[in-house]
Amino acid sequence: MTVSIITAVPMLFLQSAPHPSLHRYIGQYNYVSFNTALLPSLKQTFLPYDIPAISVFIGPVFLEHAKQSVTGPIATTKSQPTFAYFNALITGPFSLFFPENANISVFVIPFKPSGFSALFSRDMAELTNNLPNLSALVGASESDRFLDQLLTAKEFQAQITVLDQFFLKKIAPQSLVFEQIREACHQLILANGQMKMKELAFQTNMSLRTLERQFTERIGVSPKLFARFKRLHKALALMNRPLPPTWIDIAYQCGYYDQAHFIREFKTFSDQSPSAYCPEEYLLYNQIILSRNFASF
Repeated sequence: MTVSIITAVPMLFLQSAPHPSLHRYIGQYNYVSFNTALLPSLKQTFLPYDIPAISVFIGPVFLEHAKQSVTGPIATTKSQPTFAYFNALITGPFSLFFPENANISVFVIPFKPSGFSALFSRDMAELTNNLPNLSALVGASESDRFLDQLLTAKEFQAQITVLDQFFLKKIAPQSLVFEQIREACHQLILANGQMKMKELAFQTNMSLRTLERQFTERIGVSPKLFARFKRLHKALALMNRPLPPTWIDIAYQCGYYDQAHFIREFKTFSDQSPSAYCPEEYLLYNQIILSRNFASF
C-alpha cells in the first residue's frame, strides 16, 4: 500500500489507493485533517461536483442545505461526534458550518464514474440532490459497525484496511461498471464540458437516446448537465487565480455564449452572481474538490 502525504495550507491530506479489486469502482481514499481556527471562514459552501463520494466527518460539524430537495445527514454519535453521508451529485449549493477552534478530520471516499452505482446497485438519479446518511444506504447496524471499526483504527493504514473490507463485500458478479458511461464521463472531464452531445454519443458508440438514459441512471444527471458542471469548474479555477480574467474572458475560455450566459449559469448553480463570489467561503470545495487528485480513471 502506498500512502501519499500532501501538504496544503491549512490542511493535512493523506491518500492511499484502495485494494486492487476496487480500482474499477473507487478512486483514492482521502483523509483530511485541520483546525477550524485556520479556516478563513467557518461557513464552507460546496457547489456542484462531478464525482460522488462518501464523507465521514469526525468532529462537530453542522450541515445546512439551500434547496428544499436536499436532505441533510443525521449525526451519529459514538466515542466522538461523527456523521457519515453520501455526497450524491447536487445541482445547487450546500454549506457546512464549523465551530471555532475545533479539530476536524474527514475521510472522503470518491467513486469512479458509475462505481457507486455498480457496488450498491442504485439508480443514481434517485439520489441526485440528496445527502443521505450512510445508514440510509446500508442499514443502521452495518453503518454503525463500519464507523465503530473506522474510529477504533487509529493509524491510517489500519483505517485503510477497514475501508477495503467494507467495500470489498459490496462487489458482486452483477457489479457492472458500464465502461461506455465511464468513457463518456472521461471525455467530458477532459474537454471541460465543451463537447456536443451528438459527438459524445458517437465517440462512445451509443445512440444519443441511450447515452442520455444510461448516463442519467449511472451518474445521476444528464450528460448535458454534467458538461455544464465541468464548464463551471473551469470558470471557478480561473476565478480563483490571484489575477482572475474578466467575465468576458472567462465566458470565452469556458465555452459560454457570452458574458450574460456565464453570469446566468453561475447564478443557477451558486444562487449568487460571480461578483459576489468569496473564495474564502469555498476553501474546502476548492482544495478538496477542484484541486483534488482522486485518480478518477
